[in-house]
Order: sequence, then C-alpha cells, then structure tokens
Amino acid sequence: MGELLSHIGAAFVGGLILNIMPCVLPVLTMKVFHVVKKANDDPAANRKHGLAYAAGVVMTFIACAQRSGSRFSGASSTRNRSS
Repeated sequence: MGELLSHIGAAFVGGLILNIMPCVLPVLTMKVFHVVKKANDDPAANRKHGLAYAAGVVMTFIACAQRSGSRFSGASSTRNRSS
C-alpha cells in the first residue's frame, strides 16, 4: 500500500510540473477563459459540454493506462523473445 501511495504522489507531482510547462499553461488559460465566457449560456448545454470534455480526459487516461499496463506486464507483442 505504501508503494502505491508513493507512485500516486509521484504522478501527482509530475502532473503539476507538466501543467506549468510553457507549452501547456497557455492551453489551460484558454480553457479557463472559454469556461468563463460560457458561464452565462444555457446550463444544459454547459453541462453537456463539460461531460463530453471530462469523458475525453478520462478515456485518454484509460487508454494510456492500458497501454502502459500491457507494456509493464509483458503482454506487449512487440517485445523480442530470444531463447
């Protein structure tokens, strides 16, 4: 359990570092401005947009986790096997 928490902590710190990188920070700022601009629009449309955005983020993380999980579990078919 301690190892899992240390990995989660390292991932969190890595995410913070990546979010303040010069290539990512302007994108986050644009997204915040977009959300503020849409604040007075139809709440149902905002909710639909937010759910679509969140679903895209979650699906991307799931795809990355599956890809890295198969790489570390040895299930990758691209690995050379020499006997």
